[in-house]
This record gives sequence, structure tokens and C-alpha cells, in this order.
Amino acid sequence: MGRHGAVLRLGRNSGLLLPQVAEGQGWTSDEFFRALARKSSLGPNAVRDPKARLEIFEAQIFSRTQA
Repeated sequence: MGRHGAVLRLGRNSGLLLPQVAEGQGWTSDEFFRALARKSSLGPNAVRDPKARLEIFEAQIFSRTQA
């Protein structure tokens, strides 16, 4: 967690979460995928739907701003 982001698409719904989100929240991978499904306006197990398209990517973070 904290290195890979994901895009979830199912039907007309889609959502994207950046790796920083999971890292900042301290999420497990299961929590990350449930949040991704929520953001996509899908059910919590949408990632497991055979029609769902899940794309994982690695992000390169150039700088972080501190509040």
C-alpha cells in the first residue's frame, strides 16, 4: 500500500484512487478496494465481479506538500 493506485470500471461507473490515499488512511488492501468500489458507486465486492475492469498502476510522487 502507498505505492500502487487503482482504477475500477464496471458498466458506466468508474473510480480512481491514488496510492497516497491508502497510505494516508492506513488502509489494508481490502479496505483500499472497498473504498475504490464506493468511489465508483458500486457495491463492496465489485472488484470481484467478472465484468469489472481493474487497472493497477504505480505512481511516481515527485514531491509532497505538508500542511
